[in-house]
Amino acid sequence: LSNNKSIEHIDLGENSIGDSGVERLVEHLKCNNTIKHLGLCDNNITSSGADHLRKLFTSNHCSVNSIELSDNPLKDEGLDLILQSISVTMEHVGIHGTGMTSSCSSVSTALHKIKSIKFTLPDNCDHINNSLANTTVLEELVLYDGSDVAYHTMISGISRNSSIKRLRFSYGDLDHLTVLYLVQVIKLSKTITELHLSDVDIAPSDCLLLSDVLSVNSVV
Repeated sequence: LSNNKSIEHIDLGENSIGDSGVERLVEHLKCNNTIKHLGLCDNNITSSGADHLRKLFTSNHCSVNSIELSDNPLKDEGLDLILQSISVTMEHVGIHGTGMTSSCSSVSTALHKIKSIKFTLPDNCDHINNSLANTTVLEELVLYDGSDVAYHTMISGISRNSSIKRLRFSYGDLDHLTVLYLVQVIKLSKTITELHLSDVDIAPSDCLLLSDVLSVNSVV
């Protein structure tokens, strides 16, 4: 990897490389300037491994601008190490299922430096909502397993955002109030061109509401 000049995409997901594997990988990637995407989902990476990734992102030769870290027990400490080390615009950051709580403040700042982000919503996400309303960089937002209150809060931020093009909800339930808020977002948004509802439970009557607003929408 240190001398490779052609590989741009590496996916090591579900290989149980752990923190020690990340350490060895980072040592080689520090000398590489061609790799753009790094896939490390479900590898039992903790905050110790996150610290190695932090060193990669702060090195002079790092070319990685897309990283998938979903389903690793990073928790807030590990997420803060990684997200705070991002100094350039990232194409994608996946942190779904990493144990993020409402205490992880770095995700709010990161929204101003990431074009696509995927994460599990904490119950209290007011700080994320405020950053979401103001970011002009974010183009894709993928939300997993949110509670009703969390979805209500996030949609408030989405309704005030002017950069999101692709909006995805994955797993969980969308209650009636969430759907009503979402309908208003679809009506008013001039930027959202894709709406994905993957493995979510929606009442039949709410499906009709979405269908009606989409049938007259000229953007989505």
